[in-house]
Amino acid sequence: ARERRYKDALDAAAEAYRVAQCAPDVAALQGGGGSQEGLPEAEAAALVEVSLAARCALITGDYAFGLGFLEALAGMTDRLAGVGGQVPLLHPCVAATLLYGAAELCALYGHDQRAEGYGRA
Repeated sequence: ARERRYKDALDAAAEAYRVAQCAPDVAALQGGGGSQEGLPEAEAAALVEVSLAARCALITGDYAFGLGFLEALAGMTDRLAGVGGQVPLLHPCVAATLLYGAAELCALYGHDQRAEGYGRA
């Protein structure tokens, strides 16, 4: 029963992330083209879904599926928290929380070097 709940949570988070990726941005609504992918606001809004999907996939044993979400989370973390010399887009305490969560997931997936890097950022 517990694994089924995690599988349901994984499905819901993956679907929510997919919908967020397809949602039109303000420019598209005003007649321009584009999508939300890469916009800081859109990435920040999708952090919960991406983190939840990566964690639930690991718990349900769907490592390969979760790895895709982990990579998405790492990219978002790098951009939003200012890892690797980028300009941070989040308040320092929010960035620290994001880095901690991303480091934990990286460690759970066996990406120790990335986890350590986030721990020191």
